[in-house]
Amino acid sequence: MGPQSKPTIVLIDHDDDFRHALAENLRDDGFDVVEYADPTDLQSATCLERADAVVNGYATESEDGLTFAASVHDRRPTLPIVVMVAYPTPQLEARIAATKYVELLRKPLNYPDLYEWLQQRLVRNTLAKQIG
Repeated sequence: MGPQSKPTIVLIDHDDDFRHALAENLRDDGFDVVEYADPTDLQSATCLERADAVVNGYATESEDGLTFAASVHDRRPTLPIVVMVAYPTPQLEARIAATKYVELLRKPLNYPDLYEWLQQRLVRNTLAKQIG
C-alpha cells in the first residue's frame, strides 16, 4: 500500500447481499474492495499479494474460513485475517484463538467493530514496515 493508495481488502462471503452491502460500506470509507463469493473463486495469488487485509465469511461453499486462512497465512504471514461467524461454538473459538493469526468477528456484524479492526491492523502493519 503506497502513501496515496487505498488499502485493499479481499472480502469473501457466500451471501451476495451481505457481501455487496459490506463492500459498499468499506468503499465509502476509503477502501478498495475485491469481492468473492467463495475462496476458490480467487483466480490467482495476485489479488492476495496486493491485499492489505482479508475479511472472510466463515461458512463458504467450498471450505471453512480457517482452512482458507491457513493457506493465506502460508503465503502472507503478516496479512491481517478476520473470519466472520454467525454462531461460533466454543470449539471454533478455541481453534481460532489457537491460530494466533486469525481473529473472530461475530455476525450479525457490527460494522464499526470491523472498521476499527481494519484501521488498527493497517496502522500496525504500516509501522512494522517502517521499522523493519
